[in-house]
Amino acid sequence: MDEVDGTPALDESQAEAARADARPLSARLAHEVANLLGALDLRVELLRGDAVCMSAQRDTLQTLKRLSREVSQTFGKLQDALSQEAAARGARSDADWRPY
Repeated sequence: MDEVDGTPALDESQAEAARADARPLSARLAHEVANLLGALDLRVELLRGDAVCMSAQRDTLQTLKRLSREVSQTFGKLQDALSQEAAARGARSDADWRPY
């Protein structure tokens, strides 16, 4: 094993085991973020339906909606990558979420 910055390098089997350990965590994280974004979007839409709130907080609500959409797209890419990687291994991905 070679060392990188004083840390022993992983051999291929150890590296694959580390990736395998990270896959379910990545899928779970993507799922939890999607749930959070869905709740945020629901509340933003409720606030956008309130004329008084919209007149006072239009910019803030638009920013929240935009940021939520951007994060959803990023986590959608993560889900796609996890699904493609699982398909390449002949396995099912646990990243089955879609906030939109």
